[in-house]
Amino acid sequence: MARTANHMAAQLSRGLAAIPGAYLVHPTQANMVFARMARARHRRAMQGGATYYLMPMDTSLEGADDEMLASRLVCSWSTTTSDVDQFLELVRA
Repeated sequence: MARTANHMAAQLSRGLAAIPGAYLVHPTQANMVFARMARARHRRAMQGGATYYLMPMDTSLEGADDEMLASRLVCSWSTTTSDVDQFLELVRA
């Protein structure tokens, strides 16, 4: 199960790194991906159904679209390639 979660996190990490304006905060070493993106990208992802944490925890989706916000994205044993692809489509738009 851990291998699946880690593999999906690596896939997510590679996908985010390929998106202009999205940045990895730390290297992905397990099932968590720490990334920075513009608030507008986070807003689209969450409005599209993604659930994850912004950092710091009290960060709001309200505010300037271009403000860069950090996030903690966690993949689990049940995360699929389709889940990752859908998330990347939302933040790529």
